[in-house]
Amino acid sequence: MQNLFMIGELASIFNETTETFRYYDRIGLLKPYLTKENGYRYYSLDQFEIISTILYLRSIGTPIDRIKTLLHSQSKSQVSRELQNQRQKLREQINHLSQLEEQANHMIHRFDDFTSGKIRI
Repeated sequence: MQNLFMIGELASIFNETTETFRYYDRIGLLKPYLTKENGYRYYSLDQFEIISTILYLRSIGTPIDRIKTLLHSQSKSQVSRELQNQRQKLREQINHLSQLEEQANHMIHRFDDFTSGKIRI
């Protein structure tokens, strides 16, 4: 039998709100594995990978429409390409932040030298 999780359990597992998953259902991004007559949504363990992918792509700023297009495309290699593109963007951001950190360190040392009298204007 399939392992099924109620929406509250899912939200707890993924540290998200139940409203997030309800929204994803409403827009057709992530449909529950099963919706009972009482409206309760159930998600399967098999959906966890896709949920992780959605949440990761959202965390790095991928628009929902883009995620929806990727996940509903016939070519799953598009998801891989998107992840590779996002990884490259993250590397660029990391490099930029590293440069800013170096500049901040340099400015701190110069300021310390200035306040200690080692540098005069």
